[in-house]
Amino acid sequence: MTALLAALVCVLVCAVVLIALAGLLTHPRLPTWAKVSVFVTVPVAAVAWLLVVSADDTIKDPGEDPCTMYYGGGVGVSKAFPPQAYCLHEDGSTYDLATGAQAVFWVCFVVSALLLAAGLWNAVRDPTSLVRRFQLTDG
Repeated sequence: MTALLAALVCVLVCAVVLIALAGLLTHPRLPTWAKVSVFVTVPVAAVAWLLVVSADDTIKDPGEDPCTMYYGGGVGVSKAFPPQAYCLHEDGSTYDLATGAQAVFWVCFVVSALLLAAGLWNAVRDPTSLVRRFQLTDG
C-alpha cells in the first residue's frame, strides 16, 4: 500500500511540475532568459545534490574514504534531503564535506522553486493561456 501511495505522490508531483513549467513558458511578463534559466538551474541542482550525497564515499574500501584519509578518521555520513555530508568523529564532533556544492544546490533549488511557483501561479491565474498555447491550429 505504501508503494502505491508513493507512486501516486510521484505522479501528482510530476503533473504539478509539468503544469508549472507550461505556465512558466506562457508567462507574459517574464523575460526569455528567466524562462530558460529553469532549464539550467534544475540540472545544476541535481549534479550538486549528487556531489553532496556522495562526498563521504562510504562505498570505497575502509580507510580510503575522505574522512579517514584527510580529516583524521571518523565515519562518513550523508543525508539525502536536505543534502548534507559530514565526517562524524568518535567524540561527537563533525566536519562538513562539500559545503560549496551544498551552497550551489540551495541557490539553484531556490531559483528553480521560485520560477516554477511563478509558472504555477500563472497557470492557475489564467488557465486559458495554457490551452491556447497547446492548441493545434489548421494551416
